[in-house]
Amino acid sequence: MNKQCTDIIKKIKIATGKVLKYAQTFKQQRAMHYRQQVTLTIWKAIVLVDSTTNSILLTSIQQIQRVQIALDKSLAECMGLSDSPILQTPLNADCGLLPTRLQQAIKVCSLHVKLLEANQN
Repeated sequence: MNKQCTDIIKKIKIATGKVLKYAQTFKQQRAMHYRQQVTLTIWKAIVLVDSTTNSILLTSIQQIQRVQIALDKSLAECMGLSDSPILQTPLNADCGLLPTRLQQAIKVCSLHVKLLEANQN
């Protein structure tokens, strides 16, 4: 299952590059007033969705921590901030981001409810 973790981290890095390109394009076009909120929205749509979709495949706490670190670095890079562990928790809270472990638990609960509903039918 370590391959799943590595694949998720690779996808996060690729998605981070896409977000940076989109943000740079928006800044250059000046068609709209560019704000960090635009970058955050794009980051959530591209990077966060991909990582949380596959978080159910992670089996160990170390894998979850590796993905969380990759997400923290990605967000800091996209927002133009330094990659400091002290800033990550407040930054995630300020942006409304749940920890990866909690996102995984939500996905597992959702899957469990769907399986229970399927068994009743």
